Amino acid sequence: MLRLTKSCAEQHKGDIYLDNVRLKNKNLENVLVRISKGLEGKSFDRTAPQSEVVLDQKGCIYIPRVSASMAGQKVKFKNSDPIFHNVKAVTKNNKKFNKAMPKQHTSFTKIFDKPEFTIQAKCSVHPWMGALIAVFDHPFFAVTNSTGKFSIKNLPGGTYTIEAWHEVFGKLEKQITIDETNSNLSMNFDFK
Repeated sequence: MLRLTKSCAEQHKGDIYLDNVRLKNKNLENVLVRISKGLEGKSFDRTAPQSEVVLDQKGCIYIPRVSASMAGQKVKFKNSDPIFHNVKAVTKNNKKFNKAMPKQHTSFTKIFDKPEFTIQAKCSVHPWMGALIAVFDHPFFAVTNSTGKFSIKNLPGGTYTIEAWHEVFGKLEKQITIDETNSNLSMNFDFK
């Protein structure tokens, strides 16, 4: 259980728990799934999507906990709370920043130009607040939703390593082959 400050606790009904493990009927949310091997020499569109990835500070929690973008894609940081937050980005390959979010509905947009697995977004005012952002140089990634499902589309034919990573449970890998006979695969990852 999180020990929230009064101004944060007032935004919730009941107790709030650390959200690094979110389960629903044994299905795990916030698993980052990506193609980690096999894209070498493949042709595909490397243009960053026009859509923004949005991280919201709401109820003194980052929503979503885990997100992913392509290098060059806009990432929007929002403060939906009526209190002061900041966004401190802890990076290795991209430029670090620490930006104040003093008022409700404050927002700003950043673009991470280099692939990085993963960038931490923190709030220095509320140390339990954290999110992870993965930045890829390809579009073949997803984050599991509240029912533990994900979808990766338009993967060219070939043999690949697909990786499922969770910040608490680590990573699992499987090898898959995509061709004209099995372009729609279904798979499960079982973290124990």
